[in-house]
Amino acid sequence: MCYAWVAVLGLLWAQSPLYPLNPYQPAFEAAYSRHPILPRGLLEAWAYMQSRFVPLVPQDPSCVGLPQGWGLFGWVADGKGFFRENMALIMRLSGLPESRLRSDPELQIEAAARAIEALMQARGLRKTDYAALAGLFLELSYLPLSPEPAQDFARQSELFELYRFLVDPKAAAFYGFVPWPVSLPELFGENYKVLSSTQVIITEDEIRTPEGYTYRTTNNTDYPGALWDPAASCNYSSRNGTAITHVTVHTVQGTYAGCISWFKNCNAQASAHYVIRSSDGQITQMVREADKAWHVGSENPYTIGIEHEGYINNPSWYTVAMYQASSALVRDICQRRSIPRTSVWFGDACSGSTSNCLTKSCIRIKGHQQYPNQTHTDPGPNWNWDYYYRLIAGPTYTVTQTLTAPSGTVYDPGGASGDYANNQRYFIKIAPPGATSITLTFQQFNLENAFSSSTKGGDYLYVYDGDTVTAPLLRRLTGTTLPNPITSTGGVVLLELRTDCSTPMAGWQLTYTATLSAGGSTDNVPPTTSIDSVPDWVTGNFTVSFQDQDDGGRSVEKAFYLVLYDSAGDWRASAERGFFSDNFVGPAIHPDWTPVKGTWLILDPGNGDPVLRQDDENSADASNTNLYAYLRQDLSNRYLYHWAARFVGGSSTNRRMGLHIFADNPTSPNRGNSYFVFFRLDGSQYVQLYKVVNDSWGSGPVAQVSYPFQAGVWYDFKWSYDRVTGDHRVYINNQLVLSWKDATPISSGSYISLRTGNALVEYNNFKVYRSRPNSGSVTVRVGPAVTDDIRRQSDHPAHYVARVRSVVQDSAGNLSSMPARDIRVDWTPPTAPSRVWDGSDLLADTDVFGQDTVLAATWGMADDPHSGVAAYQYTLATTVGDSNVIGWTATSSTSYLLERVPAGTLQQGVTYYVGIRARNGAGLLGPATYSNGFVVNLVTTGVGQAALQGLAAVVIPNPSQGPAVVWVTGPIGKSCIVRVLSPLGQEVATIEGQSGLPIALPTLSPGVYLLRIEVAEVGVAFARWAVESR
Repeated sequence: MCYAWVAVLGLLWAQSPLYPLNPYQPAFEAAYSRHPILPRGLLEAWAYMQSRFVPLVPQDPSCVGLPQGWGLFGWVADGKGFFRENMALIMRLSGLPESRLRSDPELQIEAAARAIEALMQARGLRKTDYAALAGLFLELSYLPLSPEPAQDFARQSELFELYRFLVDPKAAAFYGFVPWPVSLPELFGENYKVLSSTQVIITEDEIRTPEGYTYRTTNNTDYPGALWDPAASCNYSSRNGTAITHVTVHTVQGTYAGCISWFKNCNAQASAHYVIRSSDGQITQMVREADKAWHVGSENPYTIGIEHEGYINNPSWYTVAMYQASSALVRDICQRRSIPRTSVWFGDACSGSTSNCLTKSCIRIKGHQQYPNQTHTDPGPNWNWDYYYRLIAGPTYTVTQTLTAPSGTVYDPGGASGDYANNQRYFIKIAPPGATSITLTFQQFNLENAFSSSTKGGDYLYVYDGDTVTAPLLRRLTGTTLPNPITSTGGVVLLELRTDCSTPMAGWQLTYTATLSAGGSTDNVPPTTSIDSVPDWVTGNFTVSFQDQDDGGRSVEKAFYLVLYDSAGDWRASAERGFFSDNFVGPAIHPDWTPVKGTWLILDPGNGDPVLRQDDENSADASNTNLYAYLRQDLSNRYLYHWAARFVGGSSTNRRMGLHIFADNPTSPNRGNSYFVFFRLDGSQYVQLYKVVNDSWGSGPVAQVSYPFQAGVWYDFKWSYDRVTGDHRVYINNQLVLSWKDATPISSGSYISLRTGNALVEYNNFKVYRSRPNSGSVTVRVGPAVTDDIRRQSDHPAHYVARVRSVVQDSAGNLSSMPARDIRVDWTPPTAPSRVWDGSDLLADTDVFGQDTVLAATWGMADDPHSGVAAYQYTLATTVGDSNVIGWTATSSTSYLLERVPAGTLQQGVTYYVGIRARNGAGLLGPATYSNGFVVNLVTTGVGQAALQGLAAVVIPNPSQGPAVVWVTGPIGKSCIVRVLSPLGQEVATIEGQSGLPIALPTLSPGVYLLRIEVAEVGVAFARWAVESR
């Protein structure tokens, strides 16, 4: 039965597609607007293939017992132990309940869009990765993943049907999308001739066409996001039934392409299940997981091997894209193989082989060098196990306890008397309202510490200076030594316990005490600021208004704002307009900066948030490094400089870091004339402020204050300077630490400069704000010029490309929070429609109209890459470019026009031109495209009388190669009888319907037919219908 069923499906799939009307097209359009990552046509292809746009409801059982699907996309809830139950997958990916997914077509469309978007984001796919989406379709299918040839043929046949729809210009024109630029012969290779054949012969031994073309199985990968490129069979063998329990992390010590090629060479005598590319995380599977790859010697039988492109001594190969792709693969393996996702090695990276790096056997996900009996040293000392653990065990996590009392006692998950558990990841957040700092004091501490033993393992307590695992790490603790007290720099502390697979211990007991905001007469209350509503879309310069207030109704002393724009994932600001922004996303330092001295580079410290690092501590240039940038600093009275930085350790005894502002000679040793703040780590720890005149800072700092800096701790720095009053204020972690007033302030200087001295330093999130009127308004300039504030447009309709931030300062030096408003930008009108055809025929232009009450036209879609095409307008004129008959009018249609016009609008013998133009999401109108004109001729068509009676009939599509409907315009809701007459006048079919609704026409042999439509109480209309062969 299985083979017969597949053969029938093959024959069905091989037929030319039929394109029925899609009654849910508005819902599809809305889904694309909400999920702009989806390429258009994809949802329609899926629905067409499974339901022909008629929602499925399992009722009568199939005559062959075939499991039935639900809805527009045929999702299977009961696969009868054979089909995959993809309804459950859709529920998980979309977050929508099955009860509603069974009955609500519009919700089914939204669920499909969410599911595809989730898989695309997980695999890093773009909307233009048309061929790569094939693996995603296979993952969403209900068909079994069995490697049996017949099942492989079924999966590929379904995929072929999907892509044939997507590349077909007729489908694209009918459903309003651009044909996908995919070559089916290239996509399906040597199987194309079999998949496209009208006859397929399936036997026990092979699948072939009558012409002798044989189907080759594709060996679809175990992981849907991977490519399949098998290793030579001489380089792997059978597991002989051994269960898979572990995953091995490797480094190729070579390139991605070289590794794939090597595993095809029998002399290699080696292989791995997967190989991952550094640049973008592409994954190639070379050995089925069910087989034993040869990658970790004696430990091969129970492991899956993953090779990562690169070399162990060069961390630049270990990219974020590769970590994310690898972790997604491992999460999928863990789910399928019942491997705990928390059983990843999370200790330090190791140098050496088994003798130095062996870990507990129960740690399931670890490096090659950490298994027994190994001489290899990969992935080596540069692999970021902490980051990898968080990606695999997470990437999301749940805080189990949140403590808000000002003080209290905290125990590990085992409580006051019990032990914590194995393979545990447990979070506790301490966040008392109003806290400015929190001190942790330990009374008991006992965590397993075998990280330095011959067989490594153990447990860690992580203490973060904030409420997420990306906050600065205050301490990582293990062992039995009672830790020193820990004090946060803010009002929230997050505790994370990670345990390995054995030897749980008693854990800890600690007490915490929060320092709360002081009361009394001292002003410790920060001011507030808010940003009034801004347009959701802007097309040019616009006004932003702010509301600022200090406590007690007092006015703030100074208000600041910053305008940013997203430049390909990098939030920048206009230096010519007095703003600056750099999040140091890399991979290289942005050209806004000029390095003069020091070793400046962008690197990822392992948390997925790249930083700027100065990496020279000991050279001749290390005592005064210099990275400068242009910034206009004369447009406002006061500027606010905001950045994060930390000392990264090192061996120097005089480590320092800081910033120059208002510099006029950035290449001089002390930047010409400038101000300079220095933060000193060693010896006498100070915050120091210098004034530089003629490249000399004279006798030393003009102001300084002690501050207890610690290496490895991130600090939030802010520095405000008023070039009119000379007031300086320096903040650390939002606390004012230093103030000074210059009687002769420097009022100009076009550069800023980062500076370190004999220190390894990391900077991040560098921003510069300008002052603005308090509770006032500013004009934000929009356009591509260097003198504009926002210089980029949205990349797609959901892209908020611009952001306005605000912060205010009161007279006591308190700073507010920093609210923001996000904005979408499009200053470019949409393109003109690619063509306009008169008439209702979707495939050709009509030159003569045989009726005068309905205006019909079709058009090719316009485009707008920024805000998208939101709607279309039409006009009717007797001259191209005019709108003298029907003025510009909105239509809800996206590809065709069918509008009734008042009697007398269309005149016999007159040539008319239909104009179509698009309006984008930002409200801009694009240029119009006009048709080549049509003439109204009621005489030769024989339907003049119908037109005079106010009736018209339009066939869509016409000519047709499949299903077609006739629309009868005139009084709505009147009973109609449609008589289909042959060329000889014989009545071949009769259909009943109602005016104003589509009336389905029967399937007839090719030819030209006359439709006589009798409308009760109104009259008779006629239409000509051409049926073409398929």
